[in-house]
Amino acid sequence: MKLLSIAATWACNSRCTICSIWKRPPSEPEHLDLDRLTRALADPFFDGLQYLNWFGGEPTLHPELTRAVAWARERFPQAHERAVVTNGYGVRPVLEQLVDSDPDLLVCFSLDGFAPLHDARHGLEGGYDEVLRNLLFVKSCFSRRPRLSLTLMPDEIQGLEQVAQIAEYHDCEVALRPAVRGSYFQSEAAVDWSSQQIDALEALLARLPERARGNLEFTAAIPEFLRSGAHRDCRCKALTGVIEPDGRFRLCHSHEATLPIEEVPARWQEMVAAAEQQDCFRPECFIDGPYALSYLSPEHAPWLRS
Repeated sequence: MKLLSIAATWACNSRCTICSIWKRPPSEPEHLDLDRLTRALADPFFDGLQYLNWFGGEPTLHPELTRAVAWARERFPQAHERAVVTNGYGVRPVLEQLVDSDPDLLVCFSLDGFAPLHDARHGLEGGYDEVLRNLLFVKSCFSRRPRLSLTLMPDEIQGLEQVAQIAEYHDCEVALRPAVRGSYFQSEAAVDWSSQQIDALEALLARLPERARGNLEFTAAIPEFLRSGAHRDCRCKALTGVIEPDGRFRLCHSHEATLPIEEVPARWQEMVAAAEQQDCFRPECFIDGPYALSYLSPEHAPWLRS
């Protein structure tokens, strides 16, 4: 396993229109038991992790996130990235503590465009201004530049151009993905891309600077995927894992989370062998799961050289 995404909590202070986590949390309990997590991940099986990502919900709402991040820094000092994904709203007190927990932490802010678009999408008045203030704090206090994360909707692709301008001004990278037929745990959002919208997206991607296009191989594949559903066979089945707040583990976002995290080392090969026998790709893998990793080159992920 190279990548582990940890849902610290399903609690969230956003009311995003493309998400239903805040309406119907996928599982109980609300917060991950940190002591249970650290005991499980102490197993040598996890020594090779190169990417550790805290997400949610809104992970900064976990009451012990700063302790969790400090623990991860000590446990996985060799990781290429230790990251937290946040909506950036009301998070300054936590960010100030995280600087001491891990000054090398990568902070990834969800941003959907300038204020009118972003605040409407997130259901948070003043959310855009909060993100920018906290982005400046991260730039000045953490060793790694923040990253901006964007989910593209077909009728709002102008948000990508807006985020690209913000990223250029603040010297940030952008991670982007397309919304496909609803997203984020059975959202009610209906997402259909017309051929004209796909063409417009493709033209926009072609004129953006490289760092505003995220993983270039993955981004280049987006228009064709939206047109035809065509995709590369997933090469991530033996690389990734996801932990939910109840301590259950799934091989990736498209698999059911039925295995307690404590059992992963003993059953890993069994899980991988079963996954390799099936073509388990689903459209949502292209946006929500680690499928994008199958497009990574060694330049994007140095650990793929080994």
